Amino acid sequence: MMKVTRIKNSVKDLPRGSYRVAAGATVLGEGSNAEDHAHVHKVTPLATKIEELKNAAQYRDGAIDAKREKSTSRKRANKEVKPI
Repeated sequence: MMKVTRIKNSVKDLPRGSYRVAAGATVLGEGSNAEDHAHVHKVTPLATKIEELKNAAQYRDGAIDAKREKSTSRKRANKEVKPI
């Protein structure tokens, strides 16, 4: 049989809300102030994708040939080409 050993949980040096820091100072990352979270951006994956598409060269003005696009759309409507 294997011998079971117990691992003791580590104890933090400064618990939250501790008064062992200098007056007016806070423990980094404590999260008690709004300024602690100012670096976090609330951006959704959809917003990120939209920004990427705005900057993509294939979607800029002049990138799509209007004459060729109309021709292809007409051929698809007449079933002359296979659908994508």
